[in-house]
Amino acid sequence: MSNRLGIYYLVSGMFVFVFQDIIIKLLSEKVNLFQILFIRSILTITLVLLFLKISKQTKLLSTSNPIIIAIRSLTFFVGFTLFYYAQSQMPVANALTLFYVSPFFITILSMFVLGEKIDLGHWVIIILGFSGVYFITNPNFQEFNYINLLPVLCAMFYGVFMVLTKKYSTTESSFAQLFYLSLGSLLASGILGLIVGDGKFFSNNSVSMNYMLREWNFTNTGEIVLIVISALCGCIGSFLLISAYRIGNPSRITPFEYSGLIPTIMLGYLIWDDIPTKNTWIGILIIIGCGLYLFYRQNSFSDKSLKKSINRTINNPKKDLHIISSE
Repeated sequence: MSNRLGIYYLVSGMFVFVFQDIIIKLLSEKVNLFQILFIRSILTITLVLLFLKISKQTKLLSTSNPIIIAIRSLTFFVGFTLFYYAQSQMPVANALTLFYVSPFFITILSMFVLGEKIDLGHWVIIILGFSGVYFITNPNFQEFNYINLLPVLCAMFYGVFMVLTKKYSTTESSFAQLFYLSLGSLLASGILGLIVGDGKFFSNNSVSMNYMLREWNFTNTGEIVLIVISALCGCIGSFLLISAYRIGNPSRITPFEYSGLIPTIMLGYLIWDDIPTKNTWIGILIIIGCGLYLFYRQNSFSDKSLKKSINRTINNPKKDLHIISSE
């Protein structure tokens, strides 16, 4: 495995996803969110099918868990619908940082779904990490806005998606996962478009909800171009992430997913004049710090277990050979 190249791919993918998110926020004042997701899904599905057709690898779309795929697609769609809506109502850096609590949810859900054990040290890190949400969402509960918690809910849905992927989708190709996620998004956004796409629920008294209620419009060329660019960013970012985890060791490259926060803060300042407050910086440091430490502890334990296994084999090889032969 080439960890250095994997890191380059991962960081590049994070940067591309940042541009995708920025474009989607720019469109939030003019275009229906479900229209954006609908067009993105069509383009992604088309590109995946075209690539697999040209490379004669259409068998990579096969799957043995259609029900789990449907559940995963639904959780992914709901989660990122919440994220994009929240992002339209708050600084992009805040939304992204709140999403970074996803490793805490993945760790907790792994205990119930995968049967993994969580020791006291992990629980302390997780609880401390969640405390960062308090600082970012606004410590003054008299002015609390529920929208601030939507990226956290997105992180929870993403955690469900990742745990289900780990448990049931180990035999699926990355192309199949990307294809079926996009297909699920296409169906969900299409159905919602049929319900709200004619603009009958649009109201000037509910400005924040109009992102999801305004009429679908395909006549503005500039907006369609931006949607296509965001879709291309999503595809390129996904393929970079897939490539990163194919050639790099996940236990060494995953922490670099946090690199997306740097350009997000910079672009948020340049475009919307968003400057993180003192409390936001405290929350960022807590969430990312705890996420990195949680990652370090998990890999530290894995390395120790591997060393114990190696030492056991060296010290008592006959016993291990007996165990292997008896299985």
